Amino acid sequence: MSEYNQTKKFTFEFKNVPIKDLIKHIEKESEYVFFYYADVFDDSKKTSIRVIDLPVDEILNKLFDGTSVSYEIKDRQILLKKKETAPASKAQQTKGKRLIQGLVKDETGETIIGAAIKVKGTTIGTTTDMDGLYNLSVPSENSVLIVSYIGYVTQEVKVGGRQEYNHYIKGGYKEFGGSCGDSIRNRSEESQYGRLGANHSSCRLEGTRN
Repeated sequence: MSEYNQTKKFTFEFKNVPIKDLIKHIEKESEYVFFYYADVFDDSKKTSIRVIDLPVDEILNKLFDGTSVSYEIKDRQILLKKKETAPASKAQQTKGKRLIQGLVKDETGETIIGAAIKVKGTTIGTTTDMDGLYNLSVPSENSVLIVSYIGYVTQEVKVGGRQEYNHYIKGGYKEFGGSCGDSIRNRSEESQYGRLGANHSSCRLEGTRN
């Protein structure tokens, strides 16, 4: 935890509001920026919460207690994601499943937070963490990985015999009126993504490294 995480405290109370509204309030009252996919939590459900002088991690613990949502904090960036399933056991891997890991970067070499990694033709998938890394159990070496991120060209990669992968994805966005950050936010409303950060340069995330 950084000094900001330890010193920044919140006091508020909400009753029967969508989780998205709570996230927006935290962003408005702080320097935090949230990253998440729209399917990470069910925003149709309302929640009530009251906090007094609490740091953001304790608020998130209360908010997502008993749910399938986990979080990762890196300075002022917060990644919301679904809790990881247990890695495949050795017995499972001998039946064909394999545990792989990888790193996703853009064409300039910057790591990408929250990129989607899915096995083509299945519901198996995960997202990259705050360092652009992921772990995933795939059915076989014949599986095909689909690597995607808003504003970038989707990439397909056959698993083969490797266990480690470095993905470099290229920007494929089209510029239009408004700031670059506005462009990404507008795109996110039309896609599977929830909110992306508000501060962008050249339509890519900044501050993903220490």
